[in-house]
Amino acid sequence: MDSGENRKRAEEFERKIAQHEAEATLAAKRYNPREACRRSSEILVVNDETLGEVRFGVLSISEFADLKLSDVKDENARIRKVVHAMLKKADPELTLAEVEAIPFDEFTILNGILGEALPGFLRLAQQALKTGSRQTQTRKPSA
Repeated sequence: MDSGENRKRAEEFERKIAQHEAEATLAAKRYNPREACRRSSEILVVNDETLGEVRFGVLSISEFADLKLSDVKDENARIRKVVHAMLKKADPELTLAEVEAIPFDEFTILNGILGEALPGFLRLAQQALKTGSRQTQTRKPSA
């Protein structure tokens, strides 16, 4: 085979590889609602430098709606209610009164951790986090 034919074949293979990679990237970016439903039943674990292991669940649409946050006028009370609901997914015995008894400095860190999981709901709480505490997040299937 001459080098011109080799070059032509190599260019054709490169084009096919690029096309395949583009199709794979597009497929990877497709939203999968079934996958999202599965994620809403998982317990997430974040290891925080200050708090240690924090376990919580992401709220589903119906769980969030059940909180009836529009009935709660105080922004801080809404945040506490969402934090309670998220923590309660990992610890069903946890009460709202217990969440409200968490020391303020720890609650601020907690808001930041959960705010990263729910940036739309807790954006203001996340902005309040100024501790510099580093976190790592791993998913663990719920038991």
